[in-house]
Amino acid sequence: KDVRNLNKCFKDVLVVEIEFPMDRSSVNSILNIYECIESLNDKNYKYLFLLQNDDVLLQTDRRLVQIMMLYNGSLDIDFGSSFTSRPVNVIKNVSFKHKDLNIFKKVNWFLLVIFRLFLM
Repeated sequence: KDVRNLNKCFKDVLVVEIEFPMDRSSVNSILNIYECIESLNDKNYKYLFLLQNDDVLLQTDRRLVQIMMLYNGSLDIDFGSSFTSRPVNVIKNVSFKHKDLNIFKKVNWFLLVIFRLFLM
């Protein structure tokens, strides 16, 4: 209830309507993240950071600016669990390609291709 009241007090706080239960092992975290990103589709924003667990405490505003400048608009994603040997459950009939997720305002495909080549 207190979290829901935050968006009444602050115009830059958004609380999603649909929530999925989560635990320490990040069960349903991807679904919650997707709901959050989807709720931002009609909002005007320049950057989107999803800081989880330790990230929230470890990163200062200055450090986040340095990270943004370093990545220059690139995407940095880690998928899976580094702490357990449990398999990652992926919905098979849903496309997770960038264009199909429809969560990006503008994609510079040239930078995306360069970033992918850099990762290989």
